[in-house]
Amino acid sequence: MGGEWYNEDFNFDNVVNSMITLFVAMTTEGWVETMWAGVDAHEIDLMPKKNNATIYVNYFIFFMTFQALIILNLFVGVVIDSNSREKEKLLNNNKLTPLQEEYVDIITNCLAAKPSLPYISTGKKLQDSLHAFANGLCFERIITGCIIINTIFMAMPYIGMSEGYGEVLEFTNSLFTTIYIFEAILLIYVDWRNYFADEWRRFDFFIVVVAVLGLVVKYSVRIEIAPITIIIRSFRIMRVLKMVKQFKSLRKIFNTFILALPTLTQVGSLLVLLLVIYSVLGMSLFANVKQR
Repeated sequence: MGGEWYNEDFNFDNVVNSMITLFVAMTTEGWVETMWAGVDAHEIDLMPKKNNATIYVNYFIFFMTFQALIILNLFVGVVIDSNSREKEKLLNNNKLTPLQEEYVDIITNCLAAKPSLPYISTGKKLQDSLHAFANGLCFERIITGCIIINTIFMAMPYIGMSEGYGEVLEFTNSLFTTIYIFEAILLIYVDWRNYFADEWRRFDFFIVVVAVLGLVVKYSVRIEIAPITIIIRSFRIMRVLKMVKQFKSLRKIFNTFILALPTLTQVGSLLVLLLVIYSVLGMSLFANVKQR
């Protein structure tokens, strides 16, 4: 019929080819095409059949998940752990007993901690009552619920949505912005010293300021400056980070990530160095290759 049989560039015909195919898949480059080629594969000397064996999808997904989440992280973990051990040796901390290391960590955390300033009653019953309400569990749960609902609404826009649907979403955004403004005003009114002394509340205040700027640009100026509007709307996503402040477990994970940033920066610097080395080597090898 004038046709020609050809094999896929990446295949599983033998162990060597299989290893090369999986190695390329580990880079996440074109692994989806390889997966569907495996799904469409039929018997020997027969043309591929679309969705011939969809169960093979599980093989590729399991492999990508395993190598991406486990194998790669193991290598990164080993590098970070080795870096931490070498750092301990340089500081002579490796000579401390486990109990002494724990004591040093406690003292370090105590020195880094910033205790809240004591609340000084002004004698005004209204302000004292508002302070008790603003720092109570009920108010915290109300704000947490608002953050969760606001996050859900921020995930609801889609391409092609109707004008009425978009207006409802914009109204909910303005409503939640008003709630956050009220929260900031209330907390500043009852105890402004502790409000601006707390890092998370300063972050909340920054989000509120950006939200107010967004409302001013939208309703007062009534002009659509594309770059400014996009930037201000993008800051809405930062509201999701308010969830970190509300939940202690998320806060611990976030703080752990922040503490690990210096080590991750060193590992990233090593990767950049390797990239520069191979870039220079690549220019030396291929810069003068002539076009055919």
